Amino acid sequence: MKKATMCIGVFIVLFLAVGVYMVQAEVTSGLNGTWLKFTGSLKGMEFVEGPGSEEAGRNDNDSIKLYGCAVDGPFFDNQFFVQFYEKASTATPAGVGVFEKKAGTADKFAGWLNMRLMEDYDPAAPDTYTDNISVPGEMTIKRNNLDNINKINFKGFGGHGEKRPTNPQGPYTGYALYGVKKLNGQSATAKSLPFDENTACPAGYVIQVKKTDDGVHTGTIDPPGPWVPVAAGVSQAFTITTAVDCTTVSVWLDNNTGVPDYIHPCVTPPGAVNFNPVTISPGANHSILVQFD
Repeated sequence: MKKATMCIGVFIVLFLAVGVYMVQAEVTSGLNGTWLKFTGSLKGMEFVEGPGSEEAGRNDNDSIKLYGCAVDGPFFDNQFFVQFYEKASTATPAGVGVFEKKAGTADKFAGWLNMRLMEDYDPAAPDTYTDNISVPGEMTIKRNNLDNINKINFKGFGGHGEKRPTNPQGPYTGYALYGVKKLNGQSATAKSLPFDENTACPAGYVIQVKKTDDGVHTGTIDPPGPWVPVAAGVSQAFTITTAVDCTTVSVWLDNNTGVPDYIHPCVTPPGAVNFNPVTISPGANHSILVQFD
């Protein structure tokens, strides 16, 4: 993994599908637009080649120093998402994360912070990640009321990390496993950020974007997510395009887990599907899942 002076990215485009806890207080209310600073250290073994390599590994230490913007979870009261930025004057995107509450009160609870990181940000492939970190921990929120948060503290209880950097032109260029020695997060004001305090932090509505394929039939969805901010009073259209002949496209909207809202079998020739574009209006957080088979 790269050190803090280099681009470290973060986790989770496929947001975790966890159940809603009944009779639990909403923990995400008021988190929209909250800036967080994450610091931590990792120790493990790194290999020159990818999985299955016979090369001898070497001990390696790594560190994390990222700034994240929290976004209220679109579907579950017990989740919130984080868009990470590396410590640079240009506020380069570094990845995404999600905190999932398991148990506790509205202001002090335990759960998992999962992060998906990228080696280098590529605007053409904003959802390409190389590093995964998973850490259980405790979240403490101090607030005047449900919509006015004074301070957020996250204390990790260890965890693990995995790195699989890839080369678009070839196989894995390396592989590493890490134990997370520590990972902490705390609220940060805009003035304390290392980059322009006007850096976009979507504090309005968001649309969660997921895309899956069977490894043969592929396609794209634009914008790709993992979440797309939507201003009040503005609709967001999505363009869905197949890349392989006779690909079946299924679309589920707003976390529907039943029959697809749209389905188009065997798109021939490959290209934009005929119910394109899919439009989701603002007014609440939404989701769109596109499956290519």
